[in-house]
Amino acid sequence: MGSGGNMEKNTKFKSDRKPAGMLPRSNLEALAANPDSLVSKKVSTVPMFLMPGVLSKIKEGLEAQLMPHLNRYYPAVGAILLGWEGLRCSQTTGRIVSDSPAIHIEVTGCFYTFSPLIGSVLPAQVNKLSEKHIGCLIHETFNISLMGDRMDSGVSTGEVIMIEVTKLFWGYRGVPVIQGRLLCERGRGQEPEYDSGID
Repeated sequence: MGSGGNMEKNTKFKSDRKPAGMLPRSNLEALAANPDSLVSKKVSTVPMFLMPGVLSKIKEGLEAQLMPHLNRYYPAVGAILLGWEGLRCSQTTGRIVSDSPAIHIEVTGCFYTFSPLIGSVLPAQVNKLSEKHIGCLIHETFNISLMGDRMDSGVSTGEVIMIEVTKLFWGYRGVPVIQGRLLCERGRGQEPEYDSGID
């Protein structure tokens, strides 16, 4: 192992745009301010690397590494990654390992993460309806499909409904698969009649 690639410590990169696929920061801030959303905003330091070709555009190089993890489980933060801001190198030098040209560094930033739990209740906006199916989005991002036997669910497109998370697992490359059930009558104690129906 060796050292290489001097860089200014704590250099903060401008955040004048949001990467494609990331919610606007105002939305992320609103979610993080609501404890019921299970979204957190936390400053963390994560290991990353830079290839020599991106040393003149470090911010773009870092974001290119984070993009494949956006809206997926990102092990470095232990949760689903919803966004980031204020990325900065937290050391003055990087490390070169063996004969790889990559420069390994530590990057500090503010990360927005989503940590759904089985049994938690989350708001979801209805975006599709059929006779026995309700399609909706959690946090404008995550699809959840609910199926049932009733011809009339009593909900309408655009409405925000409450979903209880019944299962959670990780699909290909950390894509979250969330299953749940509709809380009928908005928490009046009746049994839910719509759920994801997937075993």
